[in-house]
Amino acid sequence: FNRQGVAVVLSPSAHEAWLTAGEERHHDLGARVLALRLAVVDSLTGSRLGVFLVSAQAPSSKDPHTEEWDAFYAALATAISRKQPGDVLVLGASANAAVGTSSTREREAAAREARQEAAVARLVAKYGDDARVELEPPEPSG
Repeated sequence: FNRQGVAVVLSPSAHEAWLTAGEERHHDLGARVLALRLAVVDSLTGSRLGVFLVSAQAPSSKDPHTEEWDAFYAALATAISRKQPGDVLVLGASANAAVGTSSTREREAAAREARQEAAVARLVAKYGDDARVELEPPEPSG
């Protein structure tokens, strides 16, 4: 599945798990977030288990427009809220994290981090620790 840069690639067995889950796909979340559900069998217990996959692409960290970041976090929160109780949440995201070199960039980075922490806190408050998502910055190049 592909939606303007956000994608989920499934193996043949994962595709079958998606079909078994009723082909549930959430592609109405904007260009930066896509989610789908798989139905699998727990290898230890033999019981059915739902896996809710979310793929996300954050706005460029150099973009100072906070509305774009707010829209991204709102779409991400909406996707996670669609997870069924008992499903395992798997989130893959490109967070585009970077720290600026000027005081303006530092303030913008701090503001984005605060918005992210607030969004995560709201999700944890609503859904418990299962909703906690930690985004790792990319490794420095060079």
